[in-house]
Amino acid sequence: APVAATFLGATFVGAMFARSFKELTFVTVGVSVLLTTYAFVPAIFTNVTPVALVSPLTLVVFDLQGEAVSAGEVFFSTAPMAVGAALLFGLGLGVYREEDMFSQKPVTRKFLDALAVRLSAVPVGGAVGGGLLDRDRLRALGSVAFLPACTIPFVFVAELLAVAVLFALPVTVSIPVLLVTIAFIEEVAKSVGLYAGFERGVFERT
Repeated sequence: APVAATFLGATFVGAMFARSFKELTFVTVGVSVLLTTYAFVPAIFTNVTPVALVSPLTLVVFDLQGEAVSAGEVFFSTAPMAVGAALLFGLGLGVYREEDMFSQKPVTRKFLDALAVRLSAVPVGGAVGGGLLDRDRLRALGSVAFLPACTIPFVFVAELLAVAVLFALPVTVSIPVLLVTIAFIEEVAKSVGLYAGFERGVFERT
């Protein structure tokens, strides 16, 4: 169910972002390949490493082998994808408006629009001497913190998938590559919301 929900959510986002049926076909194929890789590659190492539990299919393998599965393992396997599916539907709703649906904007620009619509401009001054307790300011800062928080399930999934993929490499190679990959994933996740805000004029450039 989490894999199917994530596929539907990603397909919905692709349908909102695509400018033509050809582009939609490309996006759909890309989503299918990515999710298939995520579902099957970790499950190959079911009896080798606990990291295999990142894939819900690992639970199916355990069931076929007659092994017991704890509630924590079920949560670990299904929660990230379930939350990610909900966030993907929310991202698609961000461009569910006329100026984006009927425009010929590139996919990257629509992606930035979907993020920027969730942001609020941070006021320069507060209600009382520019204080931090101003309600509008708190709401704006909350929206800035909300977007990076929403990337946590995707960061979690991407990092665990990287661990599963690099598991078979020698330690001298896998550790440095893994550290660089994790750092790259986290920095992109933290900065993409702010980048969208500056690119779409929500935040003033200084």
